[in-house]
Amino acid sequence: MASQAALRAGRGWLAAAVFGVCLCAQGAVMTRKAGQELPFVLTAALRTAAPPAIDGRLEDACWQETAVAEDFVLFGGKGYAVEKTEARVLWDATNLYIGMRCFDANPSLLKKNAVERDGLVCGDDCVEIFLAPPQNSVLARFPASHRYFHLAVNAAGVCWDEIGTEAPTVWNARWTARSSIHDNRWEVELSIPWAELKSKPRHQDIWDVNFNRGLPLRDKTAEYSGWSITFSGFHDPEYFGKMVFLDRWPVAGKKTIDAQIAADMVRKLELEPPLSQAEAALKSAKDKLQQLAGKSELRQIKEAAAAVNDQLAQTAERTQALAKETAASLFAQWEKHRELFRQYQKDAAALLAKAEFYGGLTIAQLSGQAPISEFRVFLLPAITNEKRLPHQLPPDALPGPTMTLTACPGEYESASFGVFALQNLNGIKVSASDLTGPAGTVPASALDLRVVKVWYQAGRNVGFQNLKLLTPELLLKDDSLVQIDEKRQVNILKMDRDAMRDAEVLQPFAVAANTFKQCWVTVQVPADAKAGVYRGTITVAPEAGAAFAQPVELTVLPFTLEEPKIICSIYYRGRLSKEAPVCNSERKTEEQLLAELKDMVAHGVTNPTVYQQPGPDLERYFQLRQEAGMRGGPLLTLGGSSSSAVDSTIALARKYGFTDVYFYGQDERSGDELRAQRAWYDRIHAAGGKVFVAGYKDSYEIMGDVLDLPIFAGRPDVAMGEAYHATGHLIGSYANPQGGVEEPETYRRNFGLGLWKAGYDCACTYAYQHSFGHSWDDYDNVKYRDHEMAYPTVNGVIPTLQWEGYREGYDDLRYLATLENLAAKHQRQPGKAGELARAVQLWIRRLDPAVTPPDEIRAGLVERILALRQAVAAP
Repeated sequence: MASQAALRAGRGWLAAAVFGVCLCAQGAVMTRKAGQELPFVLTAALRTAAPPAIDGRLEDACWQETAVAEDFVLFGGKGYAVEKTEARVLWDATNLYIGMRCFDANPSLLKKNAVERDGLVCGDDCVEIFLAPPQNSVLARFPASHRYFHLAVNAAGVCWDEIGTEAPTVWNARWTARSSIHDNRWEVELSIPWAELKSKPRHQDIWDVNFNRGLPLRDKTAEYSGWSITFSGFHDPEYFGKMVFLDRWPVAGKKTIDAQIAADMVRKLELEPPLSQAEAALKSAKDKLQQLAGKSELRQIKEAAAAVNDQLAQTAERTQALAKETAASLFAQWEKHRELFRQYQKDAAALLAKAEFYGGLTIAQLSGQAPISEFRVFLLPAITNEKRLPHQLPPDALPGPTMTLTACPGEYESASFGVFALQNLNGIKVSASDLTGPAGTVPASALDLRVVKVWYQAGRNVGFQNLKLLTPELLLKDDSLVQIDEKRQVNILKMDRDAMRDAEVLQPFAVAANTFKQCWVTVQVPADAKAGVYRGTITVAPEAGAAFAQPVELTVLPFTLEEPKIICSIYYRGRLSKEAPVCNSERKTEEQLLAELKDMVAHGVTNPTVYQQPGPDLERYFQLRQEAGMRGGPLLTLGGSSSSAVDSTIALARKYGFTDVYFYGQDERSGDELRAQRAWYDRIHAAGGKVFVAGYKDSYEIMGDVLDLPIFAGRPDVAMGEAYHATGHLIGSYANPQGGVEEPETYRRNFGLGLWKAGYDCACTYAYQHSFGHSWDDYDNVKYRDHEMAYPTVNGVIPTLQWEGYREGYDDLRYLATLENLAAKHQRQPGKAGELARAVQLWIRRLDPAVTPPDEIRAGLVERILALRQAVAAP
C-alpha cells in the first residue's frame, strides 16, 4: 500500500526534495486548453449496439463512432504532452467500455514490471482512469474528496483499482482489461460492468471523469499527462472533466455535443449551485428572524429581516433569468455570472450569521431591557479539521460560559475562541490575567495569545491545485503581518518576504461587521505547578464599547507525563548559514536555527532529521540542538554518507550522547535500484551505523534483513510493521499526510495514537518546512505547495494550526505511555489496584483511535490514570 500510495502521490517526489533534483521544467501554467470555452473539458460516451471485443486493439468499428478525448496536458498545466494519447468511451445496457491509444516513439522501452493485480502498476507505463458517477451508493460512504473510482492498467494489461486514494483492498471490482503493443503505440481496452460501479446512466447523464497517462523516466525525461488539467497529482477531483452519456449524436453524422447540452451543463454544474446555496442560507435566516420577530420588536431584527427579503428577491430574479439565458450568452458570460453568484452566496452567509447572532440574545436583550453587545465570543474546540472562515459562524461552538483546560506540569495545552462582530470593531485588545487557585499561581505570561490568520492557499493538500482557497492556518501575534484582498484574491505581506518578523505580544486587531475571527490560547503549565484548579480571565476589549471577560479554568493534574517509545521526528532541512537571514527552509542563521529547534521541542519533536553536512558546522549544530533541549536518542542524518563522513559523524554523535546513528539511503527506490544499495548498507553497518530511508513495499523482500528503519508513505501497514519487527528493525511513517496540510486533527490522529495502534516506531513526516518556491508564497511553484508546519521568519518561527495538531498527537502518546507504564507496574498487585490495572490494559487494547474522537480518548486516559493512582495509594 505504501509504495503505490507514494507513486500516486507524486512519482518519487521526495527524492527530488532530498537530493535537489528537478523532475520537470518550470514554465507557464495552462489552466485551460486552446480554444476551450467551458469551465471544464467535455467528452461524450456513446451508446453502442455492437460492443467491442476486449482484445486490447481499438480496431472495432464502434470505436470510430464515438468521441475522442485528446490533447493531453502535462501534470501541473506545463504544456501539452509530447507523446499523444487518446481516450474513447462507449456504453450499453451491461457495461462501460473505455479504449485508450498511447503513441510512443520507442515502444521497446515500455516499462511493465508489475505482473500481479494491484501491484506497482502506476510505476509502469500505464493509463489511469477516474470515474465519479453522481449519487453513487458505494462512493457515498467515503469522504467527499475520495468519491471516485480509480482504475489503472499498465502496458502489459495488469490492473489496479481502488476508491479515491484508499488501498486496493477497499474495492476490488470484477472488470476486464487487455493491452497490445504496436510499432508506434500501445493500446488498452477496458470493460467495466455497471454492477461493479453500482451506477447505470441514462441519456444525458453527466459524470466527472479524467483520463491520464504515466510515462515513467526515460533518458532523464518523464511525462505524466491528462485529458483534463490537474495540479495536485492525478487524484485531483476538483479538476476532472465532464462526460455526458448519449444514446446517439444530436445530429446524425456529426460527432459533436449539442451546444444546448453543453450550456445546460454549465448552468447545472457551475452556476446553479452557488445560487441554490445562497437561497438556502437566506431561507434559514428568514426562518430564524421570523421566530425572533414574535419575541422582539428590536429595530436591528426588523432591518435584518428586510435585508434577507431583498436578497431573496434578487436571488429569485437571477435564478429565473439564468433559466432563460441562451447557450451563446452562457458561454460568453459564465465567468462573470459565477463571480456574481459567489458574492450572493457570501452575502447570504453573512445575513445567516447575523440571524444566528440575534438568536443567541437573552430575553432581556430581545425585550430591549438590556443592551446588545457589538460582538459575541464563542468557545471552540482547538484541534479540529473544521475550517472557520470569516463569513460564517462556527458550527461547532462549545457551550459556555467557561473556557476549560486540563494539563500536566510542563505540558503545553491549547484552547480557542472566536469573536463575531455585529458592527465594525477596531483596536481589539486581548489580554490574560494570572490564573490563581489554592495551589498557587500560573502567571499570565504562561498564556500565549494569538489570532488565527485566514489567507489564500493554492490547494487542499500538498499539491499545487491553482486554487484560491481562504484557509485558516497561521497563528500570529501581529494580525496585520498578512492581509488579504478578497476582490483580487491575493495575500498582501506587511514587509518584504525575507524580512518577515512577528510581534512579541498580541497586537490589537479588527473584526469587520458580520464577520468572525478566531483566536488561539496556548498555556505552558510551569514544570513546578502544583496540582489543582486555577482560574482567571481573558479580556476582549474593543477600542470603543464594553469589554468582555471570558472566564478561564485550568486543571493541573497531579502527575507528569512519561515519554512514549515512538520516536517523534520530522524531516528538517535547515542548515547553518553565515549569510544574511532569509525566510526559507534551507539557510538558517544561528538565531533562526535555535528558534526552530526550540519550537520543535515545544511540539514534542526531539529527534528531527539532520541535513547539516559533516564538518565544523555540524558540531555547532549539535550544540544548538542541546541548547534547544534535544538530548540523546537516535540521530537521523541526511548530511553525508561517504566513508569519511560516516566515520566522523558517528564519532561526533557519540560525543554528544546519541544512542544510534542512522544514515539515509537513496530515497524511494525499488527493484534493482534498491538491490544495488546493499554494498552501501553493509559499509554503513560495518562502520557502526544504521540505515533509514523512505521506501516502497518491496523494500522488505529485497532489503528487509539490513534496512534498520524504513519510512513508509500513507496509511501504516500493520503486517509490514510486524515483518520488520520480526527482523529486529523499526518502522516509521511519513506522507500521512505530508507537512503543511491544514488539518490539525488528521495529524493528531495519524502521527499520534494511529501510529501506536499500527505498531509503528517513528513519526517522521515530510517536512517541518520545504520551500518549493518561497515559504511565504503558495503560488510560485506549479507542482507543490510549500510544506510548512511552521513558517520561518528572520528571527524565529510562526506556528500553524496543523503544527498544533502534530503536538497533540505526541501528547496523546505521552498520556498513553503514562497509563501503560502505570498499569504494567501494578498489574500483578493483589486487590483492587491489580484488578483495575488489568482492566485498564484491556481497555487500552480495545482503543480504536480511527473512530473514537481524540478528546474522548484523552479524557479516558486521564480518568484511568487518576483512578489507578488512587487505587495504588489506597491503604
